[in-house]
Amino acid sequence: MLEGNPFSETNWSLTCFSILVPALIILRHRSNIVRLLQGKEPRFKSRKKPNEETETTEEIPDKESNTNSE
Repeated sequence: MLEGNPFSETNWSLTCFSILVPALIILRHRSNIVRLLQGKEPRFKSRKKPNEETETTEEIPDKESNTNSE
């Protein structure tokens, strides 16, 4: 796909996209990257869902109990 010059007539758009997208990602997340490098940003944390602490068990009625037998 990328043969020869990356800025050739057929490859210039792919090359620009491949440079621009990572640059925008780094620009957008630069404050988080700085905090990670300084050790102030937590790396990864597994979060508990709010419902896990107060888990309620509701009984689901059976189909057999809902049917009217005549």
